[in-house]
Amino acid sequence: MPEQLNAENAKLAILIVDDEPAVRFSFSQLLGPYYDVQLAGSFSEARCHIDARQFDIALVDDRLPEPGGVELIALLRAVSPRTVRLLMSAWVDHERLVKAINEGQVNGFLEKPISPGRLMAHLSQFSQMCGLIRQRDHAVHQLELQNLALESLVAERTRQLESQNKQLERLATRDPLTGLYNRRYIEEKLEEETARSRRYGPPLAVLLLDLDNFKQVNDTLGHPVGDEVLVTVAESLRKDVRQVDAVGRMGGEEFIVVLPNTSAAAAGVLGDRARGRVSRIDSVIKPDGTPLSITVSGGIAQFEAQDQSPKEMLERADKALYQAKREGKDRVVISP
Repeated sequence: MPEQLNAENAKLAILIVDDEPAVRFSFSQLLGPYYDVQLAGSFSEARCHIDARQFDIALVDDRLPEPGGVELIALLRAVSPRTVRLLMSAWVDHERLVKAINEGQVNGFLEKPISPGRLMAHLSQFSQMCGLIRQRDHAVHQLELQNLALESLVAERTRQLESQNKQLERLATRDPLTGLYNRRYIEEKLEEETARSRRYGPPLAVLLLDLDNFKQVNDTLGHPVGDEVLVTVAESLRKDVRQVDAVGRMGGEEFIVVLPNTSAAAAGVLGDRARGRVSRIDSVIKPDGTPLSITVSGGIAQFEAQDQSPKEMLERADKALYQAKREGKDRVVISP
């Protein structure tokens, strides 16, 4: 059991909404010792619970009978904006999911079937955020009650708030599984770096990396092994970048490295080094006791003067990545 799930998390209220009784029962059994769990099998039942009390976290199945899970998420956002809203589904509509995340409707997503380890890891991450928000709110309330003459105490409390906000900011910009930057942070970083490149002239390159045959790993060895592969590859990528570079997980098995002050040729050297390091990973063990072979394919593109936004550069890198896949995988291709 993750160490982050301690006795304090028992104070956090979680609403689980799923129309499958077996899912509700298994989640209740797993989370009951650590959370104040409330179950609902439909939109209307969940609405009654939401009207009656406040929840810290809501875990909602996308495929509820009409009205569906997305409608319930929208309701939660309207009536309880502090509630962390997590959507789960066995059918991933990536365009719809990205839209929901960008609009702030959903804080996170879990793809079914959800292993106990993955569920605990995600909830542990968001539980930390809930705890920090509670601490921050409590500190603000205490400050409001203090005598304004106690300036030293106010200053100390303010420093505590700043520290907590930094922790919250970090949680909001990191992928909960790998610890790499998340897609939202990477997109902001690309806007910042392309503007700098356009204004001052230094080169800028991106490296897209995609795990080869990753679906087969999940299908044959299970999601826990797939998660272990993602975490191990993320750790490997960190070893090949500079402090100014930004390594992120774009989603699924796709990673990105933003490389300021780097030409496409120089990015190619880094990309091949990263590819080689990944191919030498032998720490993920299959059930038969042998190491799992892990490889990645990569695509590289450089920001061009005629580019209107990072989108054009990313599209070129994506085409180069798929060329690497077509040419046999386990290689890095630089966009012409």
